[in-house]
Amino acid sequence: MNIVFLIRSLNIGGAERQLCELALPLAAKGHKVFVIAFYRVGPFVDVLESGGCRVFGLEKRGRWDMIGPMVRCVRLIRENQIDVVYSMMPAENLFASAISKCWGRRSLVWGVRASDMDAGIYGIVPAMVHWLQRRLIKWPDAVIANSRAALVHLGMVGESGCHVVPNGINVKKWYPDPAARLAWRNALGISQEQVLIGAIGRVDPIKRLDVFLRAAAEPRAAGSDAKFLVLGPGDARYLQELKELASELAIEKDIIWSGPETQLRGVYSALDLLVSTSDSEGLSNVIAEALACGTPVVATDVGDSALLVGPHGVIVPPGDVRAVAAVMLRAKAEDSAGRNQRHHYISENFSIDSLIQDTERILSDLVDARR
Repeated sequence: MNIVFLIRSLNIGGAERQLCELALPLAAKGHKVFVIAFYRVGPFVDVLESGGCRVFGLEKRGRWDMIGPMVRCVRLIRENQIDVVYSMMPAENLFASAISKCWGRRSLVWGVRASDMDAGIYGIVPAMVHWLQRRLIKWPDAVIANSRAALVHLGMVGESGCHVVPNGINVKKWYPDPAARLAWRNALGISQEQVLIGAIGRVDPIKRLDVFLRAAAEPRAAGSDAKFLVLGPGDARYLQELKELASELAIEKDIIWSGPETQLRGVYSALDLLVSTSDSEGLSNVIAEALACGTPVVATDVGDSALLVGPHGVIVPPGDVRAVAAVMLRAKAEDSAGRNQRHHYISENFSIDSLIQDTERILSDLVDARR
């Protein structure tokens, strides 16, 4: 097959990482894999090209620059005799649908990676994009959601052409790493006896890091010497609001703020508890990766997080500061046995092999039917 993955950019993010985890093995299996990005930027460009994928940019000059990028996209799809186009996110889904009548007999697959999300917090344009996606959900030839919750939200459970393919975790990359744990804790100035609790991922209002900070204030008030890590890329204005909140809560000295990090296995291994306070998820890469690295998790009951965590963490209601704080107060360093159990659980239930095989089968069936 000749496959195109369509995505906004190749910066650090969950969708981008999953694209790489999927595209590179498909290329290794002999498929011709192309990635078309609105903006050809980000560290994953080199990762994909070094693995045999061709990466093109549409040279978009902004949100409203559409005609030229659409023309370039159609030309790339035709010139490279693409069989199937897999768009990864809502804006990309609508973009691909708008030009799908121009590229001839190619199959279109939408990726759906979020559930029950209030896109209005990002402004009127993102809200309209999500509204249109819901209205046009039957337009593509197939929909691949990374969670059942996403299809429930769209009202498409059981519909023909709708598939749930959970995110796949490469357990050869994500595993408990005692040496990296020690190195990271030393770098952060954390003793082996101290508890380190972290929120990893995009610094974004929908992740509700204000809940994380308010919960962190309770162990501090109880006399705990725990430290709290906030790590990830994000909006500078929102980050400043969080820092001001930490100051109001008198915990600014207990918070370690860090930007994007590519060597996350060491970070997950260094943590004694990962906290996910998000108001919306599909199936969270961060939670799955942390569990694969053996880290206990407390997560809000959104998307398929409860299914993902299973017996290896705690699920709490969204926005429940006291419930999160109660888990933080119980956090402690664990021996290798507990960490290895979590790693094995992810290996058995959310493997990268299942992601690749299920996606390849869905795409192949579409291409065969089209032919």
